[in-house]
Amino acid sequence: MITTVAFDADDTLVDIHTAVTAGLSAVTAAVADPALTLELFHADADDHWISLADRDAREIRAAAMRYTLARAGREHELDRWLELFFEVRFAHSRPFEGATAVLDKLSRDYRLGYATNANSEAHRCGLGGRFAFEIYALRGGVPKKPPAGSSRRCWPRRRPSRTRWCTSATTTSTTWPALRARACVPCG
Repeated sequence: MITTVAFDADDTLVDIHTAVTAGLSAVTAAVADPALTLELFHADADDHWISLADRDAREIRAAAMRYTLARAGREHELDRWLELFFEVRFAHSRPFEGATAVLDKLSRDYRLGYATNANSEAHRCGLGGRFAFEIYALRGGVPKKPPAGSSRRCWPRRRPSRTRWCTSATTTSTTWPALRARACVPCG
């Protein structure tokens, strides 16, 4: 019998793409350099998320932004623009439409959990106080990536046996309301 439903944060509960785009748009507008476009900030970030995947989310974002700013000789401005990015990113980090209603319904019958391998802390994303537990990568010995050979849907590996994990592989922004009608994929 399933007693716990745990959710991955980014792109499952939290609309991270909209929040990140808002943060990068604010930086692009404030930097006001035609050589440093929103598309360039996004592309450099995508490359850094791949090449530095095992690092802390803030460290990855800083490295990517430093790289983009260096294209115009402005890397010395990193701290200023990084703070602006995170201020705007967290101001726009919100649950997908319908997510809180589903959480409210599920909380009547299940213990709810929240996990992320980035930095979308529940309280900063409009989801504070909703979960029996929260798991954050690189805190308290929690690895960022699952151990080799384990299912990526089952991060972290040390999960309760009666837990159903919901990730962006099982729910998407376009199918979020469908979660009411179907269960998330169980880890096996």
